[in-house]
Amino acid sequence: MRFNLEIRKIDGSIRIILPLFSRQPRSFGRIELVIDTGAPKTILSAGDAIRLNIPFTNFESATPLTGLGKGKTPVLLIKDFTFSLHNSDEKLSNLSMPILIADVPRIRNEGQEKLNNATRIPTLIGMDFLENNNFDLFIGLNKNIAYLEKVE
Repeated sequence: MRFNLEIRKIDGSIRIILPLFSRQPRSFGRIELVIDTGAPKTILSAGDAIRLNIPFTNFESATPLTGLGKGKTPVLLIKDFTFSLHNSDEKLSNLSMPILIADVPRIRNEGQEKLNNATRIPTLIGMDFLENNNFDLFIGLNKNIAYLEKVE
């Protein structure tokens, strides 16, 4: 099963984007994730968490992350984040996995500048997404083709 990705130039850099839909209770909506093969974990950004109105009270604290903006970014663990994406036949596939989410309430407590910086960071798909969901990643930049293929 194949899931098409979008190749875009953003701020002068090529990005591989996967659009998907959050099916998290009370937090439905479309998200565009940047595939980052250098990131070990999938991280829902502060901006997307705010836009999706994620309730931050029911998740456990995780080790703050470095490499996302300035300093350490506090994060929470969503043990079972539910989402769906369209395959190349336009059929919807539902998936679920643990992800990290920017801890917006703690970031807010650190000041408006810190929150502004955190909301500029995109949501990232890490290697855990590919591994947990049995996806192989294929990219042909010269042909403007990128997709995920589900390994059955």
